[in-house]
Amino acid sequence: MYFCGDTKKVLPLMVKAGADMISIDNRVELEFGKSIIEKTVPLIGNVDPVDSMILGKPKDVENAVKKCIKVGHDAQHGYILSTGCDLNGAVPLENLDAFMATARKYGKLPIDSNF
Repeated sequence: MYFCGDTKKVLPLMVKAGADMISIDNRVELEFGKSIIEKTVPLIGNVDPVDSMILGKPKDVENAVKKCIKVGHDAQHGYILSTGCDLNGAVPLENLDAFMATARKYGKLPIDSNF
């Protein structure tokens, strides 16, 4: 289940609705989403699709991906790294490459979040 925007107020309702997993927008802090969602279903999200992926540099993308992995990796029902919303053709290819390279480097089990 996914809804765009700031869904802090409705996250408990999303959980209650019986979703198989919940994806949160980058407008919801991953820590907050994790605190609501992790006890029930997998958490998905939430690298900023605009500031990091479209407007950022590869180093910005790397930092955003690492932050999400640090926060989400130990979610009780699992974590799936993703952007906080859909991407479009404006994303520089080097930023997509940085996203994937960082995910491959730091997202392997066992996670050592001391990076």
